[in-house]
Formats: sequence, C-alpha cells, structure tokens
Amino acid sequence: MKIIKQKYALSEQDMMMLDARTTSSMMKNRYVVEFTDTPDIDSLDFSGCSGFYHIKSLKSKLYQFWFEKPSDGDAFYSNIIAYKMSMSSEDDK
Repeated sequence: MKIIKQKYALSEQDMMMLDARTTSSMMKNRYVVEFTDTPDIDSLDFSGCSGFYHIKSLKSKLYQFWFEKPSDGDAFYSNIIAYKMSMSSEDDK
C-alpha cells in the first residue's frame, strides 16, 4: 500500500468545491505549458507551495497549472524554466 499526502494539491472534484474567491484567485495565476516530450510531472517540485494548486492535463503534452498564490506561480515559472533547460541539456548529450 502507498499513502500519498496531497497537502495543497487539488483534484478536479476539489476544484468544484472551492469558493468563488479562491477560484478567481487561481484563475489569475494559471500557466499553460506545452512540453516537447511527454513530461515527468512527478519530477516537478511543488513542495514549496504555500497555497492550493491544481494540475490539469489538456492533452498529451499540454498541461494547465493553477495556483492560489502569485508567489507559488512565480516559483513554478522559475522551476519550469529550469526543467526546460535541463531537458534541453539532456537532448544535447
């Protein structure tokens, strides 16, 4: 058996139960990322998030990331740039 603590990660069902203020806040801090290759979403670090976040797969390599707090969105943006750079350096090998 494996138990995973979700902390601030929200499911689709959780998103439907949020109040309008939180949903509105999250809508203002959304990022859509189209990956070149199938991403390893689990390798992205969300441990520093201090507010709710949601990851939605739009299609195979297209994902939407929602954040309650702007600072979490900013940190994600920095992390996704680092992820992109690490993926491109692996392609160079």
